[in-house]
Amino acid sequence: MTTVERHDEAPSGGSEGRRALLTDRFEVDVELGDLAGTSTPSGHPRLLTDPERRIGADNGMLRIRPLENPGWGRCGLSYGPFERRAGRVLMVHALNGHNASQTYYYPETRRQALRRHLGEARRLWRRRRPHHYENFAVGWFDSPNPVGPETSGNGFVMHAADGDNGELWTRFGSGPMRAALGIQNIEIVYAVVLRERGATYYAASIDGAHALGAFPDFLPVAVDVECDEAELYAGVHQRILGEVGYRVDTRVPWVSVVDDPALAPWHGGASAAHRFVEGTGADAGPTWHLDAEVSTSPLGLTSTTAGTATVDPGETVGLTHAVIEIATDDGSAGIILRGDGAGAWRCTVSPAGCTLERRDHDLGWSTVSVDPDNRAAPGHRHHLQLTDDGNTIGVHLDGRLLFGGWNAEPDTGATGVGVTVSKGAHVTDFEAHARSVRLPVAADLSAPWSPSLEPIVVEDRFEGPAVELERSLAPTGAAWERVEGIGTIDVTGEGAKVRADVANPNPDRTIYAIDWHDPGFADLELEMTPPGTARWQGQEGRAGLVLWQDEENYLVTNIFLDNLYDGASISTFYRCRGHEDMYDAVWTLVRDVHFGEPCSLRIVSDGERFLCYLRDRPSLSRAFTDVYPDAPPLRINKVGIVVNREWGDDTGTVLHRFSARGRVPGGDR
Repeated sequence: MTTVERHDEAPSGGSEGRRALLTDRFEVDVELGDLAGTSTPSGHPRLLTDPERRIGADNGMLRIRPLENPGWGRCGLSYGPFERRAGRVLMVHALNGHNASQTYYYPETRRQALRRHLGEARRLWRRRRPHHYENFAVGWFDSPNPVGPETSGNGFVMHAADGDNGELWTRFGSGPMRAALGIQNIEIVYAVVLRERGATYYAASIDGAHALGAFPDFLPVAVDVECDEAELYAGVHQRILGEVGYRVDTRVPWVSVVDDPALAPWHGGASAAHRFVEGTGADAGPTWHLDAEVSTSPLGLTSTTAGTATVDPGETVGLTHAVIEIATDDGSAGIILRGDGAGAWRCTVSPAGCTLERRDHDLGWSTVSVDPDNRAAPGHRHHLQLTDDGNTIGVHLDGRLLFGGWNAEPDTGATGVGVTVSKGAHVTDFEAHARSVRLPVAADLSAPWSPSLEPIVVEDRFEGPAVELERSLAPTGAAWERVEGIGTIDVTGEGAKVRADVANPNPDRTIYAIDWHDPGFADLELEMTPPGTARWQGQEGRAGLVLWQDEENYLVTNIFLDNLYDGASISTFYRCRGHEDMYDAVWTLVRDVHFGEPCSLRIVSDGERFLCYLRDRPSLSRAFTDVYPDAPPLRINKVGIVVNREWGDDTGTVLHRFSARGRVPGGDR
């Protein structure tokens, strides 16, 4: 391996003891394959693995193109080496090409399978068909070119989760831990804060994004206290991009490494922390309340019968972790979350298994779920952690997700946390991290794009006379015009409907639009109900929105709800200078779209980039230059509704409301 000088001692650039070690922006365009041998603006060498020449830089961001031969160890950018040091923070702002990127093999006929097997028999060996389901990795790794980032260092790995799009993994101990499910294809800032052993993992994105913090505040998603590699490389690595012929690039605006003393204590800067060792107090946060039966000891918190120790950090908690040791077959211990006078949650671990319970007001504790397959082994130390993003609660024991997945539970605002312990058990090293944590991001580093909400300029509930939409006027007087296609949308007086059914689907793509006053901004929303009531009825939903410059340049986004595919997506298609390739489409997989149930699709754009929402949840973002590097800004001359063709045609979506928000004419620009 090539010897590289260490990069621990960079010039100081922070305040309050913070020290900036490395910042890499990609402000100079570099052709694909030519980034090797270049350095960051501060002179740190970029360590490239790029035999296929897939990595470059343009439009102020790193670009990673899809690999011809997917696999770990074939495409990545690293920096270092760095010494493992508590409070050392790696942050990466990235837009993974597609969080559901994975290997896909087309189904074989019997004849094709027989031919393949006969060929393998003649060669006397079987050619292994690789399957890649983990597609993107970012974090601290033990090599500049890790071939197994799931089990190397402390980092994030994105796993393709089929209809749930992406599942975020973090390393815990010797393997990966399922940290968050349903990660959409939007910009994310990942942060990994090193400890003497292990790390705390954080993630942030656009306000409202599922299972992520609202940048610049970060959500803690996991903690590891086991990994101890002494020398690490900060890195961004790609295994596979796209699926079934679709092409989509990964983009990285910046990478940063900072030392922050505030994050250096053993608990990583928790808002409440206590080792419960006899003779010591809390290491962070306010004073604890211990039941009379509970006391500290040389081995940790214990009890003469059973009791609790609680604390209120004064802010909602996103992550708790404790070390539990059960000495007897009847011993148990656990963590309390969302505690207040009205209720709480707790998870208890024992040799009989794990139990998740909830307390409601004066009704006492009720069992939510039981997991008898994951249990405490007497005499062994176990790591229990609970995560709470405000919508879902996750429980992990020694890195394993318990109770079959995450528990959906709206936030109560309760801030109390603590532990429960019985005779024959000990609890140590408890830590609770706030749900919203501000990390040391330099002010000049870009944030995920999230435009402000502007006033409604046009709103149409399709309440006029029953006519074709092209003969209808919006309440503001804007006239609808069919600008492409031969399909029809009819105003019914109580909404509008695509003139189609299972026997006669909408023919190809149809676009209706109205004139728009601001070519540099539009915020559109369409409330609709896809046709039918269930899958296997032959129904298809393909309605959506359009940002229109002219017939040679526009962007469409639509719901894809298919009669056969068990799931749904938000899809985007691009026409640029008259060119459109369906395999340049970018989409994200979503669960919350169903036949016969209302939903809403929203797109916001400034002509250079866009952000799509499903209901109020950010789901898909891109810059136009992410798709085509030389794409000019889109001049938004019209806005409207599309009924698209995407592996099938719409069979009768009902439209309830179209709205367009924008900057008020004559107002500030």
